[in-house]
Amino acid sequence: MQEEIKYYTPDLSEFYFGFTFEFYNSNENFLFEAKLGWTKTKFGLSPTLRDLEVLDSYLNKGLIRVSELSQFDIKSKGWKFEGDAMIRRTRDIFYKDRYMLEYNYLSRKLTIKEKAFIRDGSGNYDWYTIFYRGEIKNISEFEKVVKQLGI
Repeated sequence: MQEEIKYYTPDLSEFYFGFTFEFYNSNENFLFEAKLGWTKTKFGLSPTLRDLEVLDSYLNKGLIRVSELSQFDIKSKGWKFEGDAMIRRTRDIFYKDRYMLEYNYLSRKLTIKEKAFIRDGSGNYDWYTIFYRGEIKNISEFEKVVKQLGI
């Protein structure tokens, strides 16, 4: 079963160099040497879309969208899917190396826990140590956080 891609219109404050988004390329708003329709690009690549006033007008016209962070996005960055944490597929759990990631699709809350060994000499561990907790809306934010954490 193919995962449904959900989109939202970002706020101008979300944009930074390298931010991934989609632009609606049409005969009236032709910016890219690409097919007509939605075209994926990164902020800073197109000189026109570096102008914040132009970018803001395109946002207001609904010509820019961003895909919400998805299971596919997380798995594409090397995280192993371990299943739903709740019924109705609102949260998923993933593992990578010594980290556990839990993502809530409704609240967009991401929690990354680091494996912490119990100091009793048994070699047992607990996922108690929270390495990161915050709101993540899209793949660009996810990539940025994971890079900053060195994961």
